[in-house]
Amino acid sequence: MLFNTKGKTLLKLRSNGFNVPKLILIKEKNFLKNSDKIIEQISTEFKGFVAIRSSAINEDSSKESLAGKYLSFLNINPKNKILVKNKINKVIESYDGNENNEIIIQDMVENSVMSGVCTTADLHNYLPIININYDKNNRTDTVTSGSNNSYTLTLFEITKKIDSGKILYKKYFSIPKKLISIEKDFDNKIRALTLIEFLQTKTNYRYPLTKKSYLPYYIAHPLIRQIVLNKNYF
Repeated sequence: MLFNTKGKTLLKLRSNGFNVPKLILIKEKNFLKNSDKIIEQISTEFKGFVAIRSSAINEDSSKESLAGKYLSFLNINPKNKILVKNKINKVIESYDGNENNEIIIQDMVENSVMSGVCTTADLHNYLPIININYDKNNRTDTVTSGSNNSYTLTLFEITKKIDSGKILYKKYFSIPKKLISIEKDFDNKIRALTLIEFLQTKTNYRYPLTKKSYLPYYIAHPLIRQIVLNKNYF
């Protein structure tokens, strides 16, 4: 599925059977011309509280996320027409002046147990890495507002673009004598230890491989060069 604005993407997902709360999408220029008619439509179509959300043209693009950049408002009574109009105008005021920007009116999610933000590319170097920042509570704005420490899950598929570059760091480990499975009992541990040591040293080590190099070792994958060094942490 090709992604469009946040609002259009949500509508597309909903039409394809995904569990997306009911929503309507309003263009900024249409609201400025027909605000009273649109507010009446909102009052009629929604029975419970709604979220009034941003959906700017430059949100959720292939190069930027801009999660939390523009205003959104939660738990708004759709029957309170003055309040609805006020909040929609505040969302518009937070935009950049493009009248093709949109506003999402959507049913509020009740009894939330988890919420967050998912990006499908690294925002620093655009590698195909999925990052999910999430929080486990009954609020839906803690990640985008930055008001709480969240959890992070990172997923990636090794591609030619990622799997490139010279060996960045190498460390030798002796395999324990009592070992059932390298992958299960040993590999994850030495990966973590090597990565921690590499990040702490802040030095670009290069050891030559020779025929006498027979001990087990772990090479910090070139992925580290792509993700860490390209972010200019050093």
